[in-house]
Parts: sequence; C-alpha cells; structure tokens
Amino acid sequence: MSIGTEIDKLKDLTESAPLGSIELFAQMFVAEHGHEARYVPKWDAWMLWDGTRWKKDEQLQAFTMARRICTREARKLNEGTLSRRIASGATYNAVLQVAGSDPKIVAPHDIWDLDLWLLNTPIGTVDDAMQPRLS
Repeated sequence: MSIGTEIDKLKDLTESAPLGSIELFAQMFVAEHGHEARYVPKWDAWMLWDGTRWKKDEQLQAFTMARRICTREARKLNEGTLSRRIASGATYNAVLQVAGSDPKIVAPHDIWDLDLWLLNTPIGTVDDAMQPRLS
C-alpha cells in the first residue's frame, strides 16, 4: 500500500471522529492492525496472527499496539495535559475496548478450530491424511 493511500485512509478517519478521541484511536487501531488482530468477546481475549496461525495474545501485544498509537498521537498533539491523558494506560485500555467492538475485528468464539483434524506446524497445517496444506 502506498503512503498516499495510508494518508487518505487517515484523513477519512479524522473526518469521522474528533482529533484526540478514543474513537479515533480505536479506528486507527483497526486500520493499522485489523489484518493481524481479532477480539473474541466470549473469551475476553485478543487473537493475533503470527504469520502461520492465530494465537492467543498472552504477552499483551494488542495493548502495546494501542500504546504505540496513543503515544504517537499524543506527541503529534503536543498539548500538555491532553497529551499526558492520551499517553496513559486508561486510554490504551479504552482504545482496546472500543476497537474490540468493531465488526471488522470482532470474532465469535465458534469460528476457531473448525477442523479438528488439522495439525498446526511451524511451516503450516497438516490434514488427517498427513498431507501439507498450502493455503
């Protein structure tokens, strides 16, 4: 994706949510990490794509993603008290809560492990006939 496309995408976001708002930061989270992050409400857990498989986020990577967005935007605003409030744990958690409700990344619990005969390996999945799957 080109830089111009990314800038256009961010312009669209700022037109739909106020600058410095949790809603804006949640939209940024979805735009930047929607390809690699899913929230499963029933489990109250984030699932992250590691390039091979979806894995439960046990190292708070989603929190770190939200933190990076908030601190980046707080630096851009450079507004003293507002910037400090944006760059805080409460805001990071709020961003994750709002982003986790976005239909683009919310995932029901029953979509995971639909094929019980697939085996995950470091190079991909293997089916019940011990044949590698390339998809």
